[in-house]
This record gives sequence, C-alpha cells and structure tokens, in this order.
Amino acid sequence: MNDCSFQPQLSAYYDGELSEEQRGQIEAHLARCPACTAELRSYGKLSAAMASQLPAPIPRQALDRLKVNVRREAQQHWWRYAGAQFDRTVRRVTAVAAVILVGASAAFFMVPGKAAPSARADDVIVESLASGSDSVSSGVTRSSPGSEERQMARWIVADLSQHDVVKTEFNVQH
Repeated sequence: MNDCSFQPQLSAYYDGELSEEQRGQIEAHLARCPACTAELRSYGKLSAAMASQLPAPIPRQALDRLKVNVRREAQQHWWRYAGAQFDRTVRRVTAVAAVILVGASAAFFMVPGKAAPSARADDVIVESLASGSDSVSSGVTRSSPGSEERQMARWIVADLSQHDVVKTEFNVQH
C-alpha cells in the first residue's frame, strides 16, 4: 500500500483529468517515488484487463435488423391482443343477443290470447253495407239484411280489396 500524499491524485492523472500545473507536479513526483510509479503501472494493467473483457461492438447492420425485428414483434403482439379483444367482444354481444332472443320468445309464448275477438275489415264492412248502417262502429242495425244485400256488399268489398282500400282490422264489439 502506498502512503504517499500524491497517491489520491494518481487516478485523476491516469484519466487525464488534471490541469497542466498539477500534471507537472505529479510527473516530477513520479521520477522520485517508485511506489507511485508502480501504482500507476497497475492502473495500466487493470485498464488493459478490463478492455479485454468488454464485448465487441455490435455492427450497425445487426442493430438495424434487431430494431426491425423488435418493431415487427411488437406489432404482431398488438394485433394478437386486438384480435383477442375483438373475439371477446363478439362473444359477449352474441351472448346478449341470445339472451334477448330467448326472453322475447318465452314472453311471446307466455302471453295469453287476445281478450276481444277481432274481425277482418271486410266482414265489418259487409255487415255495415248489408244492414244499411251509417256508421261502421255503431254496431246498431235497423233491419236484418237479406241474402241479396249481403251478396252485393261482398262484391263491393271484394272489389275494394283488390284496390288495397280496405286492409285493416277492426274490433267488433257485441
């Protein structure tokens, strides 16, 4: 071990971190101090040993290929993730649609029949024309229609039905 007062400055001298004046003082001291000279030589040996252990620099082409491959892998990872998210979303939407369909089907089959009977518009008009009633919805007839009147009313309704004039349903109230 070197007990010289210049020993703490030897590392800075070896690395070239001292001013010109300080360098001159260290060089004058090295000419007279064999311990500091040996210490400085050991710094050189240590630097050489460390330099031999460092890996060789990677060529520029290899770095460029590495960048391209990393970018490609990141893009593929993103697309796989996005595809999985899309699949999950499609499955969830399909499940919701299936639940809605099953619920609507069950509700359709569980709904009881209509309370009031309904008649086709043709039948209501035939009865109205045959009976001579002024109002279709009044349901009140003045006289009982005959077969000729009913036949005439059926022809009129059939003719009107061909022209899409009468295509709705009315509720007949009794």
